[in-house]
Amino acid sequence: MNATTPTLTLGPVLYLWDSEKWRDFYFRVADEAPVSDVVIGETICSKRLHFTEPYLVSVINGFHHGQEGAAWVARARNIEHRASA
Repeated sequence: MNATTPTLTLGPVLYLWDSEKWRDFYFRVADEAPVSDVVIGETICSKRLHFTEPYLVSVINGFHHGQEGAAWVARARNIEHRASA
């Protein structure tokens, strides 16, 4: 039987953190966390992207020095709720 090494993937931050706290969290993950892959992006509300956008390149580049992989995700579709007539 062939045993494989388990991997751990960290999903995107779902909370609305201030920009510097978000950036510092991912820098710390890149330096210290035992994860194989990291998903970065905005999956809750596309209007929040402007908070993290200035730091995206530096955060993603932070994962290139280690063994982690970084993936960018974005909302696939906006859902609009309307009242029924």
